[in-house]
Amino acid sequence: MQQDFVRPREATHQPCGQNEEGKSSLSKVLKWSGLLAIQIGATIGAGIFVLIGLAIVGDHNKQTGAGPSTVLSVLLAGVLCIPIAICYGHLASRIPKAGGAYSYTRKAFGEFPGWMIGWTAYMPIGMAVIALGCVKYGLYGLKQLYPDKDLAIGAIPPNQIAVVIVVICTIIAALPVKDVKLISAGLALVRLAVILLFLALAFPNFDEHNWSPTGTNFYIGVLPTAAFLMYAFAGFEMPANMAEESENPKDDMLKTILVGLAICTISYFVLVAALTRAVPTLNIARYATISSALATMGYGVKVQTVLNILIFGILVSVLISFLLQQSRILWAMSSEDFIPVVSKIHARSNTPYVATLVTGAIVAFVTYHTDPGDEALRHNADVFTLAILVTY
Repeated sequence: MQQDFVRPREATHQPCGQNEEGKSSLSKVLKWSGLLAIQIGATIGAGIFVLIGLAIVGDHNKQTGAGPSTVLSVLLAGVLCIPIAICYGHLASRIPKAGGAYSYTRKAFGEFPGWMIGWTAYMPIGMAVIALGCVKYGLYGLKQLYPDKDLAIGAIPPNQIAVVIVVICTIIAALPVKDVKLISAGLALVRLAVILLFLALAFPNFDEHNWSPTGTNFYIGVLPTAAFLMYAFAGFEMPANMAEESENPKDDMLKTILVGLAICTISYFVLVAALTRAVPTLNIARYATISSALATMGYGVKVQTVLNILIFGILVSVLISFLLQQSRILWAMSSEDFIPVVSKIHARSNTPYVATLVTGAIVAFVTYHTDPGDEALRHNADVFTLAILVTY
């Protein structure tokens, strides 16, 4: 029965995006370490650096934050992702095709269910949230660092700045995968270094009174916050979407996905624990949370500036990783004779450059027309999280 489940449906024509021998023309250049770097690059970013303040404090409307109990929400969200990660790992090792959940659903249940999952997973609004979150973090950080100066960039609508960032990230995402892999590997180390640096800076300010008592109801605070923080785990399935470019998907998929999920969960726990232990909940800012926390702990402008620059770069790189993922989903759907021109592969880089450029254009359009307000940002993040849970 298991073999029937994973057996591809017989094709009556040569799919687009393949060579004459029926093999994928995508370059198989990713070892498990490269997949892990791209996975961490797609996961650790906007969810933890931009939205963690909302998770802890809550928003201005009716959503209650979890306070110090956010550490429990992080662990709960990570544990809930484990069975999903195992499913993705086994499926990706058996069906090493680009597109992830779309490819698996199509082979198992047919074209229509596959398309439903594919278009659900293809969510430009999620990348718009990342781009706008990146801009908002940068602007909030600048206002905190230079409160007495009237910065010219503050007069530019956030949407326009976000569109420029999307365009730059799209160009980078269209580069050969081996080059993007090197960029992702370096930025993955930067992510972990930022979290460890923040832990070192926060440690002298730890106060046990900040955790006692938590005063947070599990069903009202911890559980909803865990659901909200699923957004922070979006991207841990990235290796499955890049399986067609893996050198050894049979052995690497499950290992990479589980190791990456463990690294992300531990990193989130360390960051949230250090933040809530060092800063009282009432003093935690909803946005530019890390920068605000450093100011509360008494660190000067130079320290805040260094971390802000690093975090801003991290957020930009998350957008690059998601563009890689989303372009592979679009390419996989296009390879089934849906808009064949989108399934074209670059002759030299062997990357789906048309799908990448089309995805970037769609994301730029959606970003430009997305409300950058705080409540709208959280609402769109919730919509993206719901779509992720549906595909999972």
